Amino acid sequence: MRTIVLTVLAGMTLTATMAYADDDQIRVCVQRDGQVRLLLPGQSCRSNEFTLPLNLRGPQGPKGDAGPPGPGGSKGATGAQGPQGVAGPQGPQGVAGPQGVAGPQGVAGPQGVAGPQGIPGPAGPTGSSMAPIVVDALGVEIGVATDPYSGAVMRRVGDDAVTFWMSTDGPRSEMDPIDFYYTTADCSGPRYVSTSFASGLSHAGFIHNGVLFYTRTPDPLGTVQVPVGSYEHYNAHEDATQPGACYALSEGTTASVGVAVTVNDPALANMALPLRVK
Repeated sequence: MRTIVLTVLAGMTLTATMAYADDDQIRVCVQRDGQVRLLLPGQSCRSNEFTLPLNLRGPQGPKGDAGPPGPGGSKGATGAQGPQGVAGPQGPQGVAGPQGVAGPQGVAGPQGVAGPQGIPGPAGPTGSSMAPIVVDALGVEIGVATDPYSGAVMRRVGDDAVTFWMSTDGPRSEMDPIDFYYTTADCSGPRYVSTSFASGLSHAGFIHNGVLFYTRTPDPLGTVQVPVGSYEHYNAHEDATQPGACYALSEGTTASVGVAVTVNDPALANMALPLRVK
């Protein structure tokens, strides 16, 4: 019976393969007398038949060795460029590189147009005199010591520069008499004092009892000779601002004199002794 079944199965292989293309087994119905029929999907064997499942593919054999790789296929066409991706975060700033070598100096450009002249600035402070200053015991300035050794002191009186002679004890003329000359015989008219042959850059002055007398007439060589007819004489400590004793001079007398200027200078009248060079 087994031989019959196998023969019948061989003839049914093609039909079974088509009916059970998607299955590993087929089922057949076998009768006791050896008749076999294919059990199609969805059918069942009759009561006088028994079901016999058959494996179409048989047991799986061992896996064979891999064959050699086939030749590479031809390169396909380049696909379309995809959209630009989102920009990534900015990286940290790198360390600054070393400074490069300075390039050569360029050619000087043309000189620009001169700007407008600025407003003059304020005048600077007056510079100090190089000559030593004579002051009294209270620091009041008396004048500039033009010749400290001989005691010549120059003082500014208005627009005039007047020179007189001083010592630490005050004006040297304080203890000397002073004379005023007149062109008349009775001491009338303008007063005149001696020019002391001054050159005119600084006038010669006389301090008598705190009052300054001088003339603006220069006569360095004594060429100025004024006819004089009388004079007044004042001893030390006499007030030369008041009329004094008048003495007549012989006719034809001349002298190097000029019109007297009288100045009441508080700094000279109230000097605190001793004097000194500052």
